[in-house]
Amino acid sequence: MKKLTVKGKYFMLALDQRGSFRRMLKTSTKKKIISVKKDILETIGKHSSAILLDPVYGKDLAKFVKKPLLFCMEKSGYEKYKGYRKTKLQPNWNVKKAKKLGADAIKLNLFYKPNAPEKILEHQKKIVLKIGKECKKNKIPFLLEILTYNCAKSTSIVKSVLEFKQTKYNVAVFKLEYPGNLKTCKKITKIIGKIPWVLLSAGKPMKTFSSGLKIAMKGGCSGFLAGRAIWQKGLKTKKKREWFEKKGVKNIKELISIVRK
Repeated sequence: MKKLTVKGKYFMLALDQRGSFRRMLKTSTKKKIISVKKDILETIGKHSSAILLDPVYGKDLAKFVKKPLLFCMEKSGYEKYKGYRKTKLQPNWNVKKAKKLGADAIKLNLFYKPNAPEKILEHQKKIVLKIGKECKKNKIPFLLEILTYNCAKSTSIVKSVLEFKQTKYNVAVFKLEYPGNLKTCKKITKIIGKIPWVLLSAGKPMKTFSSGLKIAMKGGCSGFLAGRAIWQKGLKTKKKREWFEKKGVKNIKELISIVRK
């Protein structure tokens, strides 16, 4: 995973959003979505250590990426099952195909609630095992993004990393939510040992995300893999590319300065 870092620190830009991106942009036109993502890529993206793309719009963008590249494996959103969430993989897509398009690493988004019924937990674990094995076979690093829901964040994140730090899952980096305080950040760092973890923004306002990142870094976090906190406000403006070049670049530079301290 060193290829995704600068001096051991991660400041990666997420552009794998699909449903949320369409809703924020208020369009379903593929050409328009790709065009705006390309603007983000060419402005904000050049300051990142790596770029994360999706398999729907990202296939057309991969050739423009000048940084190390990650592709996600999951289908946008999740399947609802009696109040619980099941991650689904993107149809007709796999690790081998992502690597052929130039991926340097693979990301999987996993909805996880540690006290969910065993049937739900087994489904989620099997997906992680599957992608972990594919990554091992194709000799490519695996980044696991864990999103807890309807539960106490700090406790659930700790329980989640306790499960997925096991070597059978082959996780090289964890992408996690801010767990709420410095003590839990330090606990996570201690639990996963040599496996680094980065912070996700989950669409939080820039100010909120940067505050959490400062604490997380003190607790052993290795950086961030964020998207919406950095560029989402630009989608609402008329001069989008101009916003990305100014405010968007300012946002990512601010986060990078926090990581480098």
